[in-house]
Amino acid sequence: GPGTIAVQLSVGGNKEFSCSLREPVFGSLPLNRVQLVASGKDTVLDKVTGLQWERSPNQTTLTASNAFNRCNELGVGGFNDWRLPTLVELMTLVDFTVANPAIDAKLFPGTKSAKYWTATERPTAGRVSYKWAVDFGNGKPEFIDKTPTHLTRCTRTFQTTGEPVAAAERFVVDSDSGVVVDKYTDLRWQRSFSPKLTGSTGCASFCAGLKTDGGNWLAPDIRQLMTLVDYTRTSPATDPQPFPDVPIDSFWSTTQMVSDQDYSWAVSFGSGGLIPMTHDHVVGSYCRCVKQD
Repeated sequence: GPGTIAVQLSVGGNKEFSCSLREPVFGSLPLNRVQLVASGKDTVLDKVTGLQWERSPNQTTLTASNAFNRCNELGVGGFNDWRLPTLVELMTLVDFTVANPAIDAKLFPGTKSAKYWTATERPTAGRVSYKWAVDFGNGKPEFIDKTPTHLTRCTRTFQTTGEPVAAAERFVVDSDSGVVVDKYTDLRWQRSFSPKLTGSTGCASFCAGLKTDGGNWLAPDIRQLMTLVDYTRTSPATDPQPFPDVPIDSFWSTTQMVSDQDYSWAVSFGSGGLIPMTHDHVVGSYCRCVKQD
């Protein structure tokens, strides 16, 4: 149907299965929905995003440019269209319920608790030599200089058919109710946001008391909240049309850090990066509520 892609997985020339997936929108993927399965000895398929992943990459650290070249020259699984993943793509592999490494270690054996390169540039004036990487110790994205050496995990996209959902059609704003519907993730978002609140529990209480659109609002988890980040933008790193006047500051999620339960993850909408925040943080963070459409 419209906005979907048809995917057929072949290993060694033999068809295994096919499925219909949603088409990515302006580089954004449904971080709130992933379904990873082994698709052969050396690869893993995400049946939601349509991405196939290198399962056990080599452990050689490379500069950003050499990481790009390594993926382009990769021939794993008999495919020759491997590439360095974008930040949003690589973040779909992060499992925030585990740490060291923050990934499904059975599907991705040998993953180190270290930084892995992405192809995403940091769009800030004066920092043209910076790229995003993901630290698989805790799942945190970081923008770093291109010259140090880090690890690489390559990805590829299956052949797609069908018309993609246009970027301008992704978010539908109901100005009467103050709700933004994300047609790609099937999430409904509060268009406005709270004042600064102390702790993710403060965010949860605020959302539970929200009566807009019939109530039943929740504080978002980190994967839901990250679907609002647009890494082609900065200050704020989100689409300003459906979400105007976003402060260049942190927003709460309900996702606690596995390594320290006194902290919850927040998203900085200045850069799109993640920030660990203590539950009793005096300054506090903003809160934007969500519910399933």
